[in-house]
Amino acid sequence: MNIALALKDFLDDQQLMAMCEIVRGMEFLPISCLLCRGDEHRVISKGRAIPDDFIYFLVKGKLECGVGGERRVISPGEFLMVPAGLAHEAVMAQGSRDYEVYALHMHLYDRSRHRFFGKLNSPFGAVGDLASWTSRLAACTCLMGRSPDTGGKFMEGLVGSLLVEQLLRGHNLKELAGKTDQRIARLLARIRRQPAENWTVRAMAEHCFLSVSRFRQLFVACTKTSPKKYVQKVRLSLARSLLATEPSLTVEEVADRVGVSDVHYFHAIYRQQFGETPKQRFRRSDQQ
Repeated sequence: MNIALALKDFLDDQQLMAMCEIVRGMEFLPISCLLCRGDEHRVISKGRAIPDDFIYFLVKGKLECGVGGERRVISPGEFLMVPAGLAHEAVMAQGSRDYEVYALHMHLYDRSRHRFFGKLNSPFGAVGDLASWTSRLAACTCLMGRSPDTGGKFMEGLVGSLLVEQLLRGHNLKELAGKTDQRIARLLARIRRQPAENWTVRAMAEHCFLSVSRFRQLFVACTKTSPKKYVQKVRLSLARSLLATEPSLTVEEVADRVGVSDVHYFHAIYRQQFGETPKQRFRRSDQQ
């Protein structure tokens, strides 16, 4: 006889609330999923901070990583999850000669417009079945390159599953103070979906049905940056993804696609943000 059993006590109240937030409360915008190999001691420059959220999932070698105030040596099957703007670094650990990682870049927000990775009690995580996750990450990388829309949906499910697994392995989510004005929240989502539009401050203020002065005040309070700098960061994030995933595009075409008409200005702001020129990113992507 088969008897159906209810497992009402399998999840505690905190886990149940956190799982509902992951499954129903996240806003996800994929950027890229890449497999990276290297043999240089320095993997990520000290103090690097980038304008998108990312996961660095190690499948070969060992890395000594620092995120915020935490440091840890990670092995295959372990990873770090870094919210946009948080300083981090990584070097090969003693005894490692090379490494392989899957680098997943995205924008990930909770209901209150906070960076979702900022809610985790630790930036480090681990999985129980490395072979299974490696297969799924490889599939995600191929899908993002061949069919970005399908790959983006697949990546969203993959990241959600990874976060759920962390909950079941003992991670917790914390509450973050403050909420974003919903008019600004809707605008931010539209900017990330359509970064190439002519996003003047006046146009953004009109989108929110606000005066320019009140709009600037609310925008800075919600994002901790100016409207112009926010749009620039979103455009540069998209540009970096295009250079990595669509090598047939020229730098000029990438600049035009993200809404920067002056290619010399594009070179300058790209280098200022990432410490390399778009052509250097283009060449490195072409070699991977």
